[in-house]
Amino acid sequence: MKEFLYRNTTTEIIKGVLALLIALLIFIDPAKALMTIATYLGILALIAGIVLIISAVRGKNEVKNFILVQGIFYTLIGLLIVAYPGGTASLMVVFIGLFITFLGAIQLAAYLQMKEAGPAPRLSLIHAILSLAIGLLLLFNPFEGAVLATLIMGGYALWFGITRLYLAWRIHNR
Repeated sequence: MKEFLYRNTTTEIIKGVLALLIALLIFIDPAKALMTIATYLGILALIAGIVLIISAVRGKNEVKNFILVQGIFYTLIGLLIVAYPGGTASLMVVFIGLFITFLGAIQLAAYLQMKEAGPAPRLSLIHAILSLAIGLLLLFNPFEGAVLATLIMGGYALWFGITRLYLAWRIHNR
């Protein structure tokens, strides 16, 4: 597991930097950001999904199937968003809510699995819980205040980017 994490430091850095760029775009002009960000998030999900699928196919570890399912999900969501950015933008809040909720569930499962193997960073648990809370908030209130929802997504992207870069730094320093 440690070897797998160490090899994926670059992936975490890429995800972190892309998420920070998305957060910056959202905070610059939240009113126009939803349509633009739909395409960027689709590309991010597509890239992350492809990288995870490749990692799962090449990997020989105990979480191979878990990573493959996550990669397939990210790739399908990414393809849907990239293929239909105009139609998707109106439903973007719902898609993002689903994506963040699923991501939070995966991160919580990963935290619990890491905790069994040894000490796991509490930041991972906080990130998983925050992801679940934000994802559910967006799912249960998707169309009221699209700008506010966009700002919430920007805050989440900022948080996601920071935690991915922190995780990459922690992995690299081990």
